[in-house]
Amino acid sequence: MTQYTYDRLWDIDLDTAAHSVRLIKSAPSDAFRYPLLRDLIVTYCRPFTRSSEGHRLSEKLVPPESRQLHAVMIRLRNGQYAHTDRTLHQPKFSWLNLGEGSRLAMSFKSTDHEGLLARLEEVDSLICVLQAKLRDRMRKVQWKLEMSGELNAPESYTTTLRRG
Repeated sequence: MTQYTYDRLWDIDLDTAAHSVRLIKSAPSDAFRYPLLRDLIVTYCRPFTRSSEGHRLSEKLVPPESRQLHAVMIRLRNGQYAHTDRTLHQPKFSWLNLGEGSRLAMSFKSTDHEGLLARLEEVDSLICVLQAKLRDRMRKVQWKLEMSGELNAPESYTTTLRRG
């Protein structure tokens, strides 16, 4: 059941990422789009990041034609959004003469937000493909549980939907 539980949780993460895509598309300005893009990347990458219990979604599920895009998002999540990575930022230093003294200034690379926004449809498609694979895997597990009779869970785990 552990794998099934993680599949369900990862599906929710991907659904949250898909929701971020929809919000980005309707956002009125970059002031809204850029933070939503960060949210999209972090939530998309969450299933592919090892949990405290050692579980993560296999990157083998990522279609070959989407692996470069997937790698870009993982690199951004790991190097800029979740951690600070010097090699991603590639900082450069230079001295500035300010009249009353010198100051060491630093410039660095940042996220190519526009480049990522231009690939939003690709990201959306990738999320859909991954969700379809996860949901297919979950359906198979549910079918096996139903056939084995293991779905007859104790009353404490059963939920009844009420109408009205």
